[in-house]
Amino acid sequence: MSIKQSRDIFDVLKSDKTTVKASRQDVKFSNSCFAQKALAVPDPLQMRVGKAGGLPFDTLSTDVMTGCLPAELACYGTCFAAIASYKAGYDFGKRVPNIFDEAVLNADFAALPQEQGYVRNGWNSDPSWDWDKAIDLATLTHASGRIMIFISKCFNVPTDAQMQRLIDVGAEIRLSMSAFDTDAYLKHRFEFMHAFREKGGFVIALVITTRFKNPALNTRQDAIVEFLATNDFLAAENSLRVNEGARIIDSLDTTEMAKLQDSTDVWCGRLYEDKLRIPTTTSVPFSYRGLQSPFFSGNDPDFIQSLFFDPVPTRNDVMSGVPHQKPKQCGIGIERTPVA
Repeated sequence: MSIKQSRDIFDVLKSDKTTVKASRQDVKFSNSCFAQKALAVPDPLQMRVGKAGGLPFDTLSTDVMTGCLPAELACYGTCFAAIASYKAGYDFGKRVPNIFDEAVLNADFAALPQEQGYVRNGWNSDPSWDWDKAIDLATLTHASGRIMIFISKCFNVPTDAQMQRLIDVGAEIRLSMSAFDTDAYLKHRFEFMHAFREKGGFVIALVITTRFKNPALNTRQDAIVEFLATNDFLAAENSLRVNEGARIIDSLDTTEMAKLQDSTDVWCGRLYEDKLRIPTTTSVPFSYRGLQSPFFSGNDPDFIQSLFFDPVPTRNDVMSGVPHQKPKQCGIGIERTPVA
């Protein structure tokens, strides 16, 4: 199946370069406070899996890298992993390869509950910084009878050979995107989604949504969602959570947002529940072992609905006047000893 060419969407995306440039400046400005002090380079971490490996949940594995992007580029001006790193005194922009020990990892996999169906990676960095190591981890996951879910922005696109290895071990890729992203980033992510799906791979767009003050960014967001739906892509939605003190909030329409329960963060909730209909990774049950088809239309609607175990609330839920919690596994950072 060929991609329904993006003429319409790229007409929208390219219609207002000033808007895109301004939004990236907003992100950079929001992150700028973290670049104002000397920061240490983090030590590498031993890669582990689940609670037996000292991680908060059995769903988690240590990222292939410690660190990800420099302060001015950290995602959407509100990246919880970057904020945790900077608060502890470490430079999130310094990428340090973590330590892969097959025997240690296999012991961790053996300690997981049998009902645990998946493990995720990419919650404090991005697997695309080292696809070969990520694939080695996915191979061990597959051998344990589970699927690996990679959460990525695909900064480095896997080669054809790497894509095939990912597919062979049943890896699922969750590809993050937003109206904040540049045209070039969106284009290469859409092209990767198409190529990976054409080979038989499971790739799910994870659209980070919110309501912007600038109507052009809302139009841009609508176009991304419509493109994914038109092309029968698997797509999920997460609502951007923003601390009320974060500078990026000046770009958002706070009249369309409400506070989370027991938090100073605000959010909109899911805005596109009728089009972005796959649950986020943090929403699925522990027993999740993948979808039925790489095409949305090939999945049974009742099966999809059964996967909303701990869902991100909808906009109507959030704006009901009753504060809601985020999914329990959202926004969990790596705990590091603060720099003295």
